[in-house]
Amino acid sequence: MRLVSAVVILCSALAVAQEGDLDTDAARALFKRGTVQYEAGDYRGALGMFEQAKAIKPLPAFDYNIAKCHEQLGELDAAVAAYDHYLATEPADAADVRTHVADLRARLPAPSPETAHPPPPTLLPPPRAPSPRRGRALTLSGAVIGGAGLALVGVGIGLGVDGDKQADALSAADLAHRPFDGAADHRLQNDRAAEIALCTIGAAAVASGVVLIVLGRRAHARAYAWIGR
Repeated sequence: MRLVSAVVILCSALAVAQEGDLDTDAARALFKRGTVQYEAGDYRGALGMFEQAKAIKPLPAFDYNIAKCHEQLGELDAAVAAYDHYLATEPADAADVRTHVADLRARLPAPSPETAHPPPPTLLPPPRAPSPRRGRALTLSGAVIGGAGLALVGVGIGLGVDGDKQADALSAADLAHRPFDGAADHRLQNDRAAEIALCTIGAAAVASGVVLIVLGRRAHARAYAWIGR
């Protein structure tokens, strides 16, 4: 079988179409270009032309030409598939095409054992049940960290109160025109810095403790919800 047999069929089909139809004109132009490329041995280029033409005008003869291109390229699976599309329309040369397709199927490589008998799917292990211990551990850690943070904040506040007293004493000495006490002022500055550091670290610890407690309670609730399934 040659491409020419499909050329006759295709030209007849395109001739029936209404003159001036832009789709028909475009399909006819692509068909002519594909035929020239096929005869020149450019089967890949011809395949592209015929596929574009089929997208515009889905005529059975295009399936035939596409099959011939795949066959020339050694792509027998694709060729058989295209021939099957062509045969689905019950063309006049169906008997000859079926005989040719049977020959192509006989040339197809046999499926490998892996393809014929694929391995069984890998079963994933069942999800592990969440442990209540994790929830308790998170809650306990959160309580400890949060408690330590509160203690640090308390110490920082105490230093702030003591610093206020020292500041008042320095102000009173200044109003009384007493000599400036450099050591007391130095202690005041240190206390202010320690107050800020302890309150900042303590507040961060309290926030972390609250987060851990919330996570612990959620984990605890999930664990018991799993048990209750």
